Amino acid sequence: MGKLFAATVTSARPRERGYKLTDGAGLYLLVKPNGRTLWRLHYAYLGKQRTLSFGAWPDVGLADARERRDEVRKQEREGMAEITPSKIRWLLDKAYPRIGSRPVAKITPQEVWPCSARSSHRPLRKRAPK
Repeated sequence: MGKLFAATVTSARPRERGYKLTDGAGLYLLVKPNGRTLWRLHYAYLGKQRTLSFGAWPDVGLADARERRDEVRKQEREGMAEITPSKIRWLLDKAYPRIGSRPVAKITPQEVWPCSARSSHRPLRKRAPK
C-alpha cells in the first residue's frame, strides 16, 4: 500500500494525459491534463464498483481525504446503505399517504417501515381472461 506524501501531492504537474497518484485502500489523486487535481476513492458496494469524489486539492488536503476514506470504509464494514436522492424520493412517495406532511424530525422508523414493506407485498395483477 503506497502512501502519498504532501511533497508528492504538491509537486504533481499535469501531463499530456491524466494520471493517478495512489495512496492506498482505493484513495488516489487524479491529476488532469488541465492541471486540476481531484481526490477520488474506488470501492465496491453490493458487488458493483463505485467511485466517490472528495473534492479538489488543495481545498481538501491529504489528511482530510484519508479521513473521509476511512469513514467510507467504516460505513462499508457496518453495512450502511448508500442513500441517494432517488431512493429518498421513492420512499417519500410510498410513505406520504401514511405519514402526510409531518416534519421529518417527528417521523420514526417504525412508521416508515410498514410503508416500504407494504409496497413489496402488493398482490399481483390478475391476468386477462383468454
